[in-house]
Amino acid sequence: MDFDSDGKNDILSGSYPGELYLFKGEGDGKFAKSDTLKHADGKPIKVGLAAVVYAQDWDADGDFDLLVGDIEGQVHLVKNDGSKSKPAFGAASLLQAAGNPIKVSHGDAGPSVADWDGDGTFDLLVGTGAGSVEWFRNTGSNQAPKLAASQTLVAAPAQGEANANANPGAKPGTRTKVHATDWNGDGKLDLLVGDFSHQQAPEPVLTEEQKAAQKSKRDAWMKEYQALQQAPLDESKEARQARMKKTADLIAKFKEINAAEEGAQQAPQSQYHGYVWLYLRQAGVAKAD
Repeated sequence: MDFDSDGKNDILSGSYPGELYLFKGEGDGKFAKSDTLKHADGKPIKVGLAAVVYAQDWDADGDFDLLVGDIEGQVHLVKNDGSKSKPAFGAASLLQAAGNPIKVSHGDAGPSVADWDGDGTFDLLVGTGAGSVEWFRNTGSNQAPKLAASQTLVAAPAQGEANANANPGAKPGTRTKVHATDWNGDGKLDLLVGDFSHQQAPEPVLTEEQKAAQKSKRDAWMKEYQALQQAPLDESKEARQARMKKTADLIAKFKEINAAEEGAQQAPQSQYHGYVWLYLRQAGVAKAD
């Protein structure tokens, strides 16, 4: 989006520590290094961890304000008291819906804006840590938004379906981020929903043949080690040094045997995935495609 009205598309990004960044467009698909977005007093805008930012003219005064979701599930409004080209961001305040501060399920609020019901006023859409997409209808105006209680557009996955499954991507995951657009050109807004999921493969189980092979290696090692401990009464200095060298090499071999066993039995680490899901809207509802 063209954040500073210079005719070039820019990129806005949040971050896990909470800072917000602007990558100014230079044209031809190129972007400048990031600038940290700041309040009018020069302090970085930072409302909480896992910040997700969306630019919207919230009060219809001609410049972009900022909506920022955080890890607690809250959505903050940071109003721009300046202009598009020279923003002056004030203090952050919590957005409310039905008279209460917004706090979505399982945190990780991911706000965006769209006129979901087609009444001419923008509404608030929020992805959640639970994996749902919530719609907060604007019952006020574009100049003075007033948000109603949330309605669920996309239900959160059942516990255990999204994460630690053997087939990630088979079902939507958690920590959703949402964007509304008419994907198929039928005049109705659809949803693009990004998610998070991870796959934990089952712990490897050694076969009886593998267990027998490992026992054989250990038995052979122990037999060789015990033999090296039997020093002849007339052992020469050179022979003793050679025996000690063999013992040291054997101990190193024992460590290799242990490491190989631990590696064979070690549970694999999780593999993390992020998918984008398309929900085509039909008869006023969202339907997974």
